[in-house]
Amino acid sequence: MKDCVFCKIAAGEIKSERIYGNENFFSVYDLNPEAEGHALVVSKRHFETALDMPNSLGESLWMR
Repeated sequence: MKDCVFCKIAAGEIKSERIYGNENFFSVYDLNPEAEGHALVVSKRHFETALDMPNSLGESLWMR
């Protein structure tokens, strides 16, 4: 999705410091954290909401 900031980060269009990554997800530190060390886990594929994510992908997120 061309206007999605997370898709731009996944594509490398926006620089980020990746903490972790695998074939489906990556994590980065939040630029404006509510608490020190707050990080975001982001799907490499675009979904409007987490409910749009296929069950198999969601399971992979929670199992790691």
